[in-house]
Amino acid sequence: MYKILLFFTLFFVPFFAKAEIYFSEIAWMGTSDSANEEWIEIYNSGEETPLSGWKIFEAGGVTQVISLSGSISSGQHLLVCRTTPSVPSPLSGGCDVNGSFSGSGLNNAGENLTLVNSSGSVVDEINASSGWPAGDSFTKETMQKSGSSWVTGSPTPGAANITSSSGGENGTDEEEDEEDNNSEDGNDEEGSNTSSSSNKKDTKPSYTKRLVDIKVVDNTVPVGSPVKFYLDTRDLNGANITRGQFFWNMGDGTERYFSRNEKFEHIYDHEGTYVVTLKYYKTYFEGIEPDATDKITVTIGGSGVVISKIHLDGSVEIKNTTSGEIDLSRWVMRDNFGNSFTIPDETFILGNKSLTLNSKRTRFTNYSNSVTIFSPSGSFVSSKNKYENDTTSFKAGTVRSSGISYVNEVMAKELEDADDTIDLNEKLGANVLDSQKQKQPSFWMIAFVLMLAISSFAIYFIYKKEEREEVKDDFELID
Repeated sequence: MYKILLFFTLFFVPFFAKAEIYFSEIAWMGTSDSANEEWIEIYNSGEETPLSGWKIFEAGGVTQVISLSGSISSGQHLLVCRTTPSVPSPLSGGCDVNGSFSGSGLNNAGENLTLVNSSGSVVDEINASSGWPAGDSFTKETMQKSGSSWVTGSPTPGAANITSSSGGENGTDEEEDEEDNNSEDGNDEEGSNTSSSSNKKDTKPSYTKRLVDIKVVDNTVPVGSPVKFYLDTRDLNGANITRGQFFWNMGDGTERYFSRNEKFEHIYDHEGTYVVTLKYYKTYFEGIEPDATDKITVTIGGSGVVISKIHLDGSVEIKNTTSGEIDLSRWVMRDNFGNSFTIPDETFILGNKSLTLNSKRTRFTNYSNSVTIFSPSGSFVSSKNKYENDTTSFKAGTVRSSGISYVNEVMAKELEDADDTIDLNEKLGANVLDSQKQKQPSFWMIAFVLMLAISSFAIYFIYKKEEREEVKDDFELID
C-alpha cells in the first residue's frame, strides 16, 4: 500500500499542481486613442511557466496572431499588444509582448481565439466567431473574465479586472454559492427573490438611438495616399451593427454604398479639406429619415513625394519632403520606354527621408533616362530626368545639343573617372559631325542605283520592240 501511495504521489501530484493560464481580458475594440490599440491579457493562476513556443491563434488555430516567449509568473497578468505603423508604441503603461496581430488585428464582429502551448495543445479558447460576448466598441470598455463568464468593464490592462473580487481573478466560489442559495430559498410570489434574480440577468444596457461613428486611421494625409475608413457602431442593445444600408458621401463628388459594416480606403486626387458623411438605414429605406448619421473632416495636403535621383543602373531614389510618414502602397512608376512598376502594399517612407527602389525590383535599365511616379488613382505626382539638375553625374560643361537628347552614359562614366576637365561641347560637336558623316549617302551607291534604273528601262524598251515585230509577222496582206 505504501508503494502505491508513493507511486500516485510522484506521478500524479505534479499534474494537479500544473499552472492554469488563460485569457483574462480582451480589448478587441482598441482604445479611445486608437482603434488599432488592441491588446490581449493573459493571467496565470498557477505556478511560473516558461512560454517559449506558446502561440495565440485566430480562426480556431488557423491564423497565428503572435508568438510568446519568456515566462509568466504566478499571479502575473501578461499584456500582449498589437503594433501598427500608426501605433508603434501602444498603451502608455507599456506591454510585455508586442506584435502585428497577423496584420489585420482583431475583428470587431468576433473571433475564435486559442492559446496553444509549446507542444501544440490548446490551453484556453474563446470561441466568439458569432460575436464577442462582452466589450463595447463605443465606450471602449473591454471584455473581462469574471468567474466562468465574460462581462463588460473599464479597461484594466496588466492588472486585476475590476469585476473580480478579492478572492482571485476568477472571483470566489462563495459569490456563486450565495446566488444559488438565494434562488433556492425564494418563493413563487411576485416581488420575491426570483424576480430579483431575473433582474440581475437583464444587465445589458438599452439605448434609444442607434449610433454610427466614422473613424479613420489618419485624417491628415498627403494627396494620393489612401485614407482608411471604418465604423464604430452600436444598436439599441449596445451590440455592433454589422448589416444594413450604409451610404457614404466622400466629399469629393464620390459616393459609396455597402450592405455591411466594412472597412475601406478612399484616395483623394487634390489637396483640400473634405467633409465625409454617412447615412445608415436599418433596412432598405425603412423611413425617409436615416436611422443614424455621422460626419468627419479629412484634410488632404501636398504629396511631398519627389523623385530625387535616377541612378545609372536605373535604380530610383524617392524622397519625402514632409515631416509625416507617407504610404506608397500601389503607387506606380513609369520610365520613358513605358515600363511600369507598382510599389507593393505596406511600403512606407518616413518624414524627411529617402528610399531607393533597386532596378532589380523595378526592372528599369540604364536606358531609363526619365521616370514618372503616379498615385494609385493615376494622378501625376513627380517626374525626373536622369541628367537634369544632377551635379553628381556630370562635370561642368555638360550641355544639350540639337539632334542629341542627352550625353551618352558611357561618356558620362568616362567623365566621372577622368582626372582632367574635358570640354563637353567639343565632344558633342564631334559626335554631331560623325553622325552627319554617317548619314551622307555613298557616291557609289547612287551610281549603282542609276545604272540599275537605266538598265531596267533599256530591257523594257527592247522587250516591247520585239513584241511589235512578232505582231507584224502574224498578218498577211491579200489583194
